Amino acid sequence: MTTTPDAPAPRLCEHCGAPLEPVELPTFAARASHEVAQSFVLYRACDCDEAKAERERLEAEEAARKAADERRAREATLKRAGIPKRYWNAQLDDDGGEMWLVTEKGERKEPVTGEELLDMVRDGRGLFLTGKSGRGKTHTGCAILLRLMAEHIRVKFADVEKIEREVKAAWDERGQTEEGVIARYVNAPVVLIDDLGAEELTPTTMKTLRAVISGREAEDAVTIFTSNYSRRDFALHIAQESDRTMASRLASRIAGMTEVVEFTGEDRRLTRD
Repeated sequence: MTTTPDAPAPRLCEHCGAPLEPVELPTFAARASHEVAQSFVLYRACDCDEAKAERERLEAEEAARKAADERRAREATLKRAGIPKRYWNAQLDDDGGEMWLVTEKGERKEPVTGEELLDMVRDGRGLFLTGKSGRGKTHTGCAILLRLMAEHIRVKFADVEKIEREVKAAWDERGQTEEGVIARYVNAPVVLIDDLGAEELTPTTMKTLRAVISGREAEDAVTIFTSNYSRRDFALHIAQESDRTMASRLASRIAGMTEVVEFTGEDRRLTRD
């Protein structure tokens, strides 16, 4: 003799007490749940104001949790890339920068926008961003990196002294090697080396800089440099402070890897509200 399961007890809205309407399962689902019919019952959500408010609250909490998770994931990615926190929200052209493409002789050729610089990097062209302090070089370089990261392109940011510190730390750190540190900066698709020329040019510094630049040149990888020096003056600077032959080769490699962009205008750090 076949028995029919008893009808489930009605379920009431916990807010207004109204009975909730059971959801009729599709035929296949009803058969699959026959043995647990008493416990496997779905109900439609109540339309009372209190129930709606509760659902909205839960949805808002879930959205906030999701946003927090996404924010933490983004911050972790930015930290791994080495981008300084002050530039985590940098935008292209949002500070009125004046930027010029420069010829090999150092003459201004034509104005250029941040979007055009981004397109140059996408096309595989490196950049040498030069100009006095506070003109927006690092800001623009980081804005380019952020846009590339949004396109799922792996980037790295560092100055030469930071790379050198990582190299020295690897000498005493188990599981780390100097070659491994250099490889991180050689193998990233796009690297920004900030404030080139500000570092003290010790033999270790020059060795580190040469290894990174030579490696990236060999990989045909895109490199962005920022510097208070013009590209020509940087070559003279390192020639005065180090081995002239090595300096000449290094300067030649940088010249072959980059287009020069001069930043003009006022010091935005001093004029910022």
